[in-house]
Amino acid sequence: MRKKLLFVAMSVGLLLFSACSKSADKETAVSFKGGTITQKDINDQLKKIKGADSAIQQMVVERVYENKYGDEIATKDIEKEFNKIKEQAGKSFDSQLAKSGNTESEVKRKIKQQLAFKKGLETNVEVNQEKLKKIWETFHPEVEVQQIKLKNEEDAKKVKKSLDEGKDFSKLVKEKSTGQKSNSNDGKVTFHSHTSSVPEEVKEASFKLSNGDISEIIPVKNLMTKQTSYYIVKMIQNQEKGDDIGKYSDELKQIVIEKQLSDQKFVKQSISQELKAANVKIKDATLSNIMDSLIHQEKKQVPNKNNEKEEESKSKDSNQKESKE
Repeated sequence: MRKKLLFVAMSVGLLLFSACSKSADKETAVSFKGGTITQKDINDQLKKIKGADSAIQQMVVERVYENKYGDEIATKDIEKEFNKIKEQAGKSFDSQLAKSGNTESEVKRKIKQQLAFKKGLETNVEVNQEKLKKIWETFHPEVEVQQIKLKNEEDAKKVKKSLDEGKDFSKLVKEKSTGQKSNSNDGKVTFHSHTSSVPEEVKEASFKLSNGDISEIIPVKNLMTKQTSYYIVKMIQNQEKGDDIGKYSDELKQIVIEKQLSDQKFVKQSISQELKAANVKIKDATLSNIMDSLIHQEKKQVPNKNNEKEEESKSKDSNQKESKE
């Protein structure tokens, strides 16, 4: 799904901006007996397509972030993401690429823009001791488990009975589990307390297990589909977090960053700040207000360290004056 969306977004953006110079606008794009269609005619029509506004906004944001943070993106990181997309697409990659009308270099350019966007957001994330301590309160270090995922309770009970009778967990993973990860990796999964890809019910039950223990059946209801899946987990390697917060500083910092990046208010305010700093101006009269919803956001979402220092200095001065009085 991710690769298809990537190709679609690129196609729309490239169509909308295939020719944006004044001279190109006047060029004939289509000719027929008795008339012609200019590039401007096509561009004007494309602007009216449903979703065009979003595509243009996306292109502007991506270009702004690429211009500011693109040089910080390593080629190896672009190649890594490109290979992931290619691997996910499998044998259909070339045909999907051809249908989208893009080249590999254009896909890599898009990846670079996305990585630059993430880099830009991360620069606005504030990591301080208060936030780290708050995460620490509910933090459990990374564990490794094997899991079996089943579609109904009846199957789950049968599998649990087999496990209680001593049947090999790995064998049951291959025979019974419906999860993709389970089938491809012997059911092994690693996660910590703030891993978003693992259901909370599974994490909570897993953390209580000692090495080698097998859980009871863990029902997990999907709030979107209203369907319930059933998990059985075997603990491979659990660990206590202890009292040394410094030991997990890197993990805690990453959790703080990820939580901020998943906060839509934070993301919108970050984008607003970057667009303002880049002095974005739309010269096309028909699109003059297209960026307004992104530029004009409520303040106080993203911490500005310089402003904080100024306010702190003003507060100290004010307190000193009151003291003297």
